[in-house]
Amino acid sequence: MVFYFMMVPWASRATTITLQTSVGSVEISLFDSAALRTVANFLHYVNSGAYHLAIIHRSVPGFIIQGGGYTWDEAALSVRRIPADPPVVNEFSDNRSNVRGTLAMAKLGGNPNSATSEWFINLADNSGNLDNQNGGFTVFGEVTNGMTVVDAIAALPVINAGGAFTNLPMVTLPASHQIHQANLVIINSITVNTDPVFTASVEKAGTGSGVVTSSVAGINCGSDCTQRYAAGTRVTLTAIPNSTSTFTGWGGGGCSGTGTCTITMTAAKMITATFARITYLLTVNKSGTGGGTVTSNPSGIQCGAGCATSIKSYNSGTQVTLTAGAVSGSTFAGWLGSGCSGMGTCTVTMGVAKTVTATFNALPRPNFVVTGITLTPTSPTVNSTFRANVTVGNQGTAAGDGGRLNIWLNQAANQSCGTAGDRNIVVGTLAAGASKILTFNSLPAGSAGNKTLRAFVDSNCAITESNETNNQRIQTYTVR
Repeated sequence: MVFYFMMVPWASRATTITLQTSVGSVEISLFDSAALRTVANFLHYVNSGAYHLAIIHRSVPGFIIQGGGYTWDEAALSVRRIPADPPVVNEFSDNRSNVRGTLAMAKLGGNPNSATSEWFINLADNSGNLDNQNGGFTVFGEVTNGMTVVDAIAALPVINAGGAFTNLPMVTLPASHQIHQANLVIINSITVNTDPVFTASVEKAGTGSGVVTSSVAGINCGSDCTQRYAAGTRVTLTAIPNSTSTFTGWGGGGCSGTGTCTITMTAAKMITATFARITYLLTVNKSGTGGGTVTSNPSGIQCGAGCATSIKSYNSGTQVTLTAGAVSGSTFAGWLGSGCSGMGTCTVTMGVAKTVTATFNALPRPNFVVTGITLTPTSPTVNSTFRANVTVGNQGTAAGDGGRLNIWLNQAANQSCGTAGDRNIVVGTLAAGASKILTFNSLPAGSAGNKTLRAFVDSNCAITESNETNNQRIQTYTVR
C-alpha cells in the first residue's frame, strides 16, 4: 500500500483557535480570508471576553451542537444571555458547505443577515439542508483536531429546561431542579493563534496495508488522515505495517529508507510511504505409482498430467484449499506436509513458505506376458507337424482373465487387438505372479524356409492391464 502524505502547496496566515471545554479541547481553523467579516465578528466576541464560560446550550445528535448564546454567570450562579453586537452580513458560499466538522453561524429564521454571537458545529453532512435555506448558513471554520470531543458532547444526555434550552446537554444530571456549573458543558477558555499553518493529509493506496502516525498529534491514518500544523513544526512520521504487509521505504521530502521520516513544516511537501503485501511460496509435489491432478482455491496450483511439482506465491494470511483427484486406474493415497493428512481436502494458511505432497498410487491390475515359446522339434521338416509350448505369466498385481492366446505360424509384424490368429486357446484366470504353459499340437510346418511364430495373449484386449505393450512374443524357426 502507498500512503501519500500531502502538504497543501501554500501557507496561509490562518487563525486557529482552541476551545478548552469541560469535556476536552477542540482545535478549529478559521477561514480568515474566505469569510472575513464573519471571522472578525467571532474574534471580536472572543477578544472582548464575551465567550468566557460560554456554554453549549443546544445539542441535536446527528445534526449540530450550538454555543455562543449564553454564558455561566459566576456571581449569579446562573446562565445569562451574551449581549449581541450588530449582526454580521451573510457570507455563505457554495465553496464552504455545512459538512461534518465545520463551524457556522446561527441566525434568525427568515433573515439571512441576522447572525450575531451564536455558532454551531455540524455533526454530519448538513449541506443539503443548511446550504439551501435562509440564504445559507455561513461556514467560517473547521475542526482540525478534537472531533472526538465534539462527538462526546453530542452523546451527552439532554434535558428540556425550557425556552432556548429544550436540548440542553448535561455533563452530569442535576440532583435537583437547580442547574449548577458542574452540570453544563462549559467553554473555560478560547486560545487564539495566528501563526502560518500547513495542512497535512494522508492517502492510502497499493497492495499492502498499514498506518502512518505523527509525533505531533494529528496524523493517525488509520482513521484520522488530515491535520493542520503551525509553520516550523517538526513532525516525525512513522510507518507501521499490519501483520500481512511490510513497509518498504519512504520517498520524497528528503526521506528515504525504512526508518522514521522527519520533516519541518516550512514548505509544501509530499511524502510517499510504500507498503507491500507479504507473499509466501506454496509448493505442491506429486508422488506415487499412479496419476492424478491437484488444484487450488484460490487458483494458482494446477498440477495434472506431466506435472510433478507446482509452485505459486500467495499473500500472507491467504487460506488455500488443495483438492486431489486421481485419474482412471489410480487412487489418491493422501497428503503429507504442512499439517495436511488424510484423504479429504488440504487447507493451509500462508504465514510461511509451505510444501505439500499428494500421493497417487496405481490400482492393482493384471499384466499378461508371453514369457517363453518352445517348439518341438525346433526345426520341423517340410510338410510335417510340430508342437508349440507357450508360457504365459501374470506379472501384474491383481488376478485376471487372460482371455485367449492366439498364435500365427509365420507372422513377423505386431498384431492389433481382435485380429484372429491361426490357432487360439483360452488362457483362463491367472493369479498375480502365476504362470501356465499352453500347448498347441499338430501345427503344420508347411514349405521349407525361415519362419516366425507369433504368440499374443489377451489378443482381444478385453482386460485392462498395467502394461498393454508386452502381450506379444515371437520365436523364429526353420522348416527343412
